[in-house]
Amino acid sequence: LYAQDAWQVNDNLTLNYGIRYGRTDNPDGLEHLFPEGREIPDDDDNWAPRLGFAYSPGDSGRDVFRGGSGGFYGRTPSLIFASQVQQNGLFPNFGRVNVRPGDVGFVPLGEVINNQNPPAGAPNSPSFVDPDFEDAETLRVNFGYERELGDGWVGGLDAVYAEGDKLQSNLERNRTYTFDEFGRPIASGTRPDPNFNEIFVRESIGESEYKALTFKINKRYNGRYQVQAHYTWSEDEDTDSNERSATGVTVSNPFDVDYDFGLSDRDVEHRFLLSGLVEIAWGIKLSGIFEFRSGTPFTAHDAAN
Repeated sequence: LYAQDAWQVNDNLTLNYGIRYGRTDNPDGLEHLFPEGREIPDDDDNWAPRLGFAYSPGDSGRDVFRGGSGGFYGRTPSLIFASQVQQNGLFPNFGRVNVRPGDVGFVPLGEVINNQNPPAGAPNSPSFVDPDFEDAETLRVNFGYERELGDGWVGGLDAVYAEGDKLQSNLERNRTYTFDEFGRPIASGTRPDPNFNEIFVRESIGESEYKALTFKINKRYNGRYQVQAHYTWSEDEDTDSNERSATGVTVSNPFDVDYDFGLSDRDVEHRFLLSGLVEIAWGIKLSGIFEFRSGTPFTAHDAAN
């Protein structure tokens, strides 16, 4: 449900406001080894108000200030919930089984793996969605200024801030951790509950923060050419960049989720865009786009350490 309205306070100021409500209803009555896995939690309190304004001081109309703020909720895809059914811990849905030579369930190279009938005593790796799971939410604030420079040229500055909360993360809840002298977590092969291999839990505990400044200058089309140039500086940080991953543990330290907070996989610090269009002759127009940008962060991993 969504309701919105606009109010022109006077010739210089216009307000826009609205509110959106959404809910997510998920199935229950599922078969699962753990009581926590027998239903997928609903999320029925997603109220998202929005407010915006446009203000042009004076009578010239050459300067415009724009701004707004609002709450937004993400939709959780059904793929995230699939493992609760496919890895319910009940035979034969034992989930991902990691075995070594000599372990129950190990199949020598070249022999057929019978996934539908795991042997008795094979490790069980159930998965479920945390009972407190909720849809991801974002608070976004933006502010901008534009000025008419003359002869069709417009310059401006935009600022954006966005804060994400309750982002989906994947945790392993049946593993022992130690910490080195720098406080870094080290996962061992020891299982607190030896009756299970991994216990894979999806939780909504991730956080993100995005900040950006954009400088822009545009030349409106005047019958012959137009130009648009934008430079953006931004910083994109989060605790988990998995983008709704359906597989794989995405949290390094389940005891301190903020341990992973840093530049996200999406972070691009500098970006410059230049586009234009020109009419050369006989109604023929040429256009092009040039982009220069920083690279995204890269994290080196040493599987042997």
